[in-house]
Amino acid sequence: MIERFPAHPHEGDVGAPASDPTARVIVTGTSKATRRPFNIAVAFEPVKRAGKTVGGGVAQSTFHHFCDYNWDTSAGCPSFVSEQPGGQIAAGGAHALDDIKTYVGNIARWLSIR
Repeated sequence: MIERFPAHPHEGDVGAPASDPTARVIVTGTSKATRRPFNIAVAFEPVKRAGKTVGGGVAQSTFHHFCDYNWDTSAGCPSFVSEQPGGQIAAGGAHALDDIKTYVGNIARWLSIR
């Protein structure tokens, strides 16, 4: 089980549309500021249409935080970022990124299955 994302997901609004029975929420979080739960990611299963497998995807409210300088703040940040970097990764030791790397790897494997 993946327990934490050591980045700072924004409280967003991504949901599984009722019109798509293949869609489901796969990641949730809780705002530290408001204590409200929120959805971070939704997965859409691939479906067969006219003999072809189509679709399959992930919608996330905050994907850029899972692949930018949050993983290695010592590498610097893009010029448009004005916030100070967080310290969770540096303070978390060697295993601080294990959950997020598992998450990203799982998505890559799932999307590659056709």
